[in-house]
Amino acid sequence: MGRVFRVGEPDRFTGFLIRQLGPTAILHLSLYHLGDEKMPLRAKYGPIEDVLDLIPREFADPAVRRRLRKLTQLLDELAAEDENKAAIVDEDTVLRIVRDRDIFPPEIQDRVQRELKAHLGTKLKKRGTGRHLTWRELEGRDTPIKPVPLDTLRKMGIDASATGDQVRAALRKNFPDIPDFWLDADAPRIRETALEALQHNRSVWDCCVAHLGYWAAVVIFAAVGAFLIVGTATGPWGIPLAVWLISVLGFGTAVIVLNCVKNPNWQ
Repeated sequence: MGRVFRVGEPDRFTGFLIRQLGPTAILHLSLYHLGDEKMPLRAKYGPIEDVLDLIPREFADPAVRRRLRKLTQLLDELAAEDENKAAIVDEDTVLRIVRDRDIFPPEIQDRVQRELKAHLGTKLKKRGTGRHLTWRELEGRDTPIKPVPLDTLRKMGIDASATGDQVRAALRKNFPDIPDFWLDADAPRIRETALEALQHNRSVWDCCVAHLGYWAAVVIFAAVGAFLIVGTATGPWGIPLAVWLISVLGFGTAVIVLNCVKNPNWQ
């Protein structure tokens, strides 16, 4: 069996999420590490785009799926090591993502770039000759990025072969801290809520960084891109959005993001 965190031995972010979300989070947070000892490194730290294989096929908008895949693929190019082997965010990749109209509409591109620079500070720099880090490798770098293994989610009934209603029920059963608002939200409401959160006096960036530290700037950067992409679809895309957030960010981090976008004053 892989490592299971107990309250006395979590890393910094896992411990914080346990305290933030309460006892129901302990089981879900431990899922990140189940089977780690037997999982090949190639699978554990491989490309993150395979998370799209979990989205139910009934959410069939090809343009939205293409754009979401593009964002997810770019996340694997976002991080690197600097000369001191510390994890940094590559400034050139950030600019490519921010200026991509498939991800961020022109009217908010400058705002997104300013917020990321303000919160990341010296962690945002050009990659240079540093080693590239996949998105999944950031899990081991003292960040709030804790992707849930796909096999774990499939065992819960979250998979492309399931219906939207079945996945909604599985999410409610296994992740009860996800606000019901998001599991019932249609695409236009998702987009409207995300844009409002970006313009709030205490923005979604401020809320997430207050809960998760400066690496939350990268988390919300990725998440807002996903919110705005699915917000151009039709139908209850809150379901695939929640699946994407959990499988890309991790359960605890996804819950904090969802609460902060719904209410940037969330404590």
